[in-house]
Order: sequence, then structure tokens, then C-alpha cells
Amino acid sequence: STKKNHTLAQAAKLCDTTNQLAEQELSVLSLRLLQICLVYVNTLMIQEVLAEPKWIDRMEERDRQALTPLIYPHVTPYGSFDLDMNTRLPIQNQPMAITA
Repeated sequence: STKKNHTLAQAAKLCDTTNQLAEQELSVLSLRLLQICLVYVNTLMIQEVLAEPKWIDRMEERDRQALTPLIYPHVTPYGSFDLDMNTRLPIQNQPMAITA
């Protein structure tokens, strides 16, 4: 996680490479949008996994409290990203019911 935070910090430093205020603002807003998108996709993935009874039944109260979409181990900031615009992400559009 520290490595990913370092990567995001390095990206933030790139925002300071110009003295054009509009370019700096666009860079900062783009970085923020990327972070928000990561949290959103992480949330969808967590919901998809927990929609399966075998996983939600294994969780205890402490496990539920530890859930967070602020995870980055699956992100490869310097790797290759294969993008197929003809294929959707395999995230189901099913609402998840959480019972406490």
C-alpha cells in the first residue's frame, strides 16, 4: 500500500511541473478522478464477491468492520493495461443486501 501511495504522490508531483494554473488544476482534478474511479471499481468488486453466500457467511463482525474500498495491491501503475472496448468488466449489476 505504501508503494501505491508513493506512486500517487509521484503523480501529484507532476502537477507542479508547470506554472500554468489551468494545467495544474487539470492535472490535480485528473488525479483525483483516477482515485475516485479506483475506489468505485474496488467497491463493485467487493460487492460482487460478497454477493456469494459462501463468502459473506464466512465473515465475522470484525471482518465486516475491516472492509474498505481503499485498496491498491491489484493496481499496476507502471505495467501494461489491456483495454478491450468490446468487452465489459465482469461486474454484475446486482444490489447487495447487507444484514447486521
